[in-house]
Amino acid sequence: MKIQFIERIKEFIEKKKLKNMPDEVLEEKIDEKLEGKETGNIPLIVGAVDDEKTQVELVKKVVEAPDISTATKADAFNELPHEMKKELFKKSIKSKELLAQKDINTFLKILVTDKRLQPYDELYYRIDKAFSDKQLSDILKALKEKRPESYDEEKVLRIVAKQIDVNLKKYGSFLSSHAADVLENMELEDNNSDNGKRKFDILNEQDRNRLLNAMKQEKEEIEKKSELSLTVQERRNLGEENLERQIRQIVEFRKKRLKEINEQNMGKSLE
Repeated sequence: MKIQFIERIKEFIEKKKLKNMPDEVLEEKIDEKLEGKETGNIPLIVGAVDDEKTQVELVKKVVEAPDISTATKADAFNELPHEMKKELFKKSIKSKELLAQKDINTFLKILVTDKRLQPYDELYYRIDKAFSDKQLSDILKALKEKRPESYDEEKVLRIVAKQIDVNLKKYGSFLSSHAADVLENMELEDNNSDNGKRKFDILNEQDRNRLLNAMKQEKEEIEKKSELSLTVQERRNLGEENLERQIRQIVEFRKKRLKEINEQNMGKSLE
């Protein structure tokens, strides 16, 4: 506790010292640290800069520097006010990747509040760099609720298919329970329903085939982009036979879940 207190005092003194320096000097300090591949107190220096545009440019430099740790980049990014975070998000792909990996809440907040962004495009291009299945499910749910005007069933289908394929490439399988949770956030147009929409249904042959075809498309994209780096095992994991096996497993899981729900409901009605 005493050590933490001393560290906080040191940080307070350092912040005060940096705040008294002009922005030009602080810029030079950042450049020196990046050239020397030192992380040091980069976030503190960024936080001491007065001019917001200068701050954005400095954080952009830090985020895009190849030899700086992800943790330091995230700390530097967090020194920016929210509006400046949005500005940098638009300017830098590396910033988008960093947020997707390290700050899901801010990533989602920007997608929801900045109406100039295409949220599903931003999500699609970050899939292979971030997001657990649970995070993806939560993001899809939030976007559907808060950006309904941007909802695009084809894009959501490709996002889900890509997430499944990325998992298959890494692990050779995809948890059926996770697939069920992600797919629940997908709505399809349906002229026969009251509101013109219905939920994706893996037990519906047409829906199932759409998902499988999207997975095959994403598989081809992955193979095209990483042709030279794919291992024999990764190619096998992405083989058509394995894709079809995953679909069958998701179907079986869905049937089992429905059966359990029916049995529970029957038990309640008998009480």
